[in-house]
Parts: sequence; structure tokens; C-alpha cells
Amino acid sequence: MALILIIDREYGPADELTRQLEEQGYEVEVVRDSPSTYEFLRGQTPRLVILDLMAAIRGRPAEQPEGVRLLAQLYLDHPEIPLVVYSRSRKYRKQFWSWAAAAHLSKTNGPGPLIDLVERLLGD
Repeated sequence: MALILIIDREYGPADELTRQLEEQGYEVEVVRDSPSTYEFLRGQTPRLVILDLMAAIRGRPAEQPEGVRLLAQLYLDHPEIPLVVYSRSRKYRKQFWSWAAAAHLSKTNGPGPLIDLVERLLGD
């Protein structure tokens, strides 16, 4: 069973996505911010990370949101883990590190396309 880490401050979308991924046989953990992400990664290594880039913003300037910095750090620390951005915002796409994600999907399309992508990326 593949472990998937979801980083999202919104409970509704994260809970729905968790439910659907667990129905597909995946093990899912949800964290809400950057410190919780780093704490989780000290003990476990997921096969895939799904990240809402807006999840970790804490009063940072718009030109460098914490979510983009988190994406960059995850890519540098764990290049073997596919990173998928799942967000309502498109502002981050102008950020240099947005290229580090294996894919970018919009929450407005619902979890269906993301579930399909997870299955393709993990091949389980």
C-alpha cells in the first residue's frame, strides 16, 4: 500500500481526497502546514506528495509564498518523491519553483482528475 502525504489547510477538500484515495487502497496522511510537513518527513517517506501551495502561507509577501518555498524544499530534500500541486490559486505559476511539481491540478475540477493522476504516477 503506497503512502500519500496531503498538505492542505482546507479540511473539506483534503478530507474528500483522503476518502477517495483510501477507497482506492492508498494509505493517506494529512498535514496542515510546513512545520507539520517537516515533522512527518522525519519519520516517514511517502511515495507521493499532494500540496496546496496556499496551504502554508503565514503572512509572507505574495512574491514568495511559503507554499512555493515548501515545494522547493521538498524537491531538494526528496527528488525521488513526485510532487503534485492541487490548488485553487494560479498565482504561484509565475514562481520559479513551480516547475518542480510533476503536475498542477485545480481543486475547482474536483478530485477525479487527481485520483487518475495518482494512479498513473504510482502505477499501483
